[in-house]
Amino acid sequence: MRYFSGGYNTARHGSRNNGVISAIQIELPKPGIRDNQSTWSNYSRAINLAISEYYLIHLNRNIKN
Repeated sequence: MRYFSGGYNTARHGSRNNGVISAIQIELPKPGIRDNQSTWSNYSRAINLAISEYYLIHLNRNIKN
């Protein structure tokens, strides 16, 4: 599986230069994240919490359901 070092999508489409979309790019090349349903579920819950808190703190937006 090929992974990228990142940066292009967030620089091109993100809000850094007054863009209207906040961009997040996540690459998952590490073992233990997508090995099975359990590790994937644990990771997805953790990243969901981190992104939700980021949006609330930095953008004053509650994106939780």
